Amino acid sequence: MKTIRPALLACLITAPLLVSGCVAASRSYHEEPSLGQQLIDLKEARDRGAITAQEHSDAKRALINKAK
Repeated sequence: MKTIRPALLACLITAPLLVSGCVAASRSYHEEPSLGQQLIDLKEARDRGAITAQEHSDAKRALINKAK
């Protein structure tokens, strides 16, 4: 029976681990926040002055229409 070289053995052991990590990582997904959370975030942005009252109103209307 022939002996397997250490480098080849290392490749045979680590390759499946690397591939399984890539597959597991590709299964992740981003869940969109709920409508309620988006409205809360929008209000907080207005309260902090990050957006104007008009921008808040427009964005709020767009979120509610999108949810219909």
